[in-house]
Amino acid sequence: MSRELTFVEKEDQRLYNTCEKWYIRDEWLHFARRRLEANGRRFIRYLTLTCSLAYDVIFLKDNGVIETTEIGYGKDSVAFCEKDVQRSVYIRGRLPGAKFHEGPVEGLLGAGRINFSNKVDSWFPFDVINIDICGAPFSQNAQFIDAMRKLFMAQRIKNQSFTLFVTTSSIEDGDSEGNKQALRTLIRRNYAFHNFERIYRQKYPQETIEPYHEFLSVAIPKLIVDSGFQQGFNVECKRKFTYVGGQNLTQMVSFIFDCDLPTVEDVLGFLSTERTIKLVGIITRHLENVNTTLRNDPTSNHRCEELQRMYRVADQ
Repeated sequence: MSRELTFVEKEDQRLYNTCEKWYIRDEWLHFARRRLEANGRRFIRYLTLTCSLAYDVIFLKDNGVIETTEIGYGKDSVAFCEKDVQRSVYIRGRLPGAKFHEGPVEGLLGAGRINFSNKVDSWFPFDVINIDICGAPFSQNAQFIDAMRKLFMAQRIKNQSFTLFVTTSSIEDGDSEGNKQALRTLIRRNYAFHNFERIYRQKYPQETIEPYHEFLSVAIPKLIVDSGFQQGFNVECKRKFTYVGGQNLTQMVSFIFDCDLPTVEDVLGFLSTERTIKLVGIITRHLENVNTTLRNDPTSNHRCEELQRMYRVADQ
């Protein structure tokens, strides 16, 4: 039965039903299908940080990569985290059968603590994980860095390769100076490893990266790749995006990572050649400006406008 949208839902539609978001979700669909094939599954197991209208889940479901039943979503098919209780209620209404954690993903993973939360053992593993962060991920009390470490630990315990989507805002004033310095240090970790230093200095001869969204386009992949390597994953940043979406004037950055556990035959190459390739790729991977792409590519723009119209929720 249709109803009038709440203020929260109207805001989420304004912020998340944009051509820029649909361009990236279309890429997510491509990589979700690839993960289905790689993991040998009929449907993905999906963990997400979604909005009240659950665009990403419904889009993936409509394209056949998430299991549904007559009464909702299949067992273990979808789980989400939401710290706002009201928004969590709306999401649960749109995703019957989905598992939910009322709190941030950092709390689910036990970031900042020794142990995982008690949900991790029964919820994990996942094939595709979407970490879409509202606000600054590196603010004074943020635990994003430790959350990524614990995420790879949880997947490693269950011996599961996966695909990871990460999206966050680029708000320099919102991130603490201590965490920004930690990211600068992180970039220089393994600095002398094979060609990493040479390629880094070629692109950034002053060894400073500006503007801030470009700094994050290097720092976040370095964090993800390093966190994965520490748990034995072969992590590759497959896509980098930046955009300003619709009426939201904040510059965003978004990434797609393939996170694979190597086979026994791959181990020697993984420890040498593969690590070189993945670290260098952090610097050389093109940062695509989605706004520019949509202006210059009528086919992509038309596709995203169609998706925007298709998934617009009518306000009764």
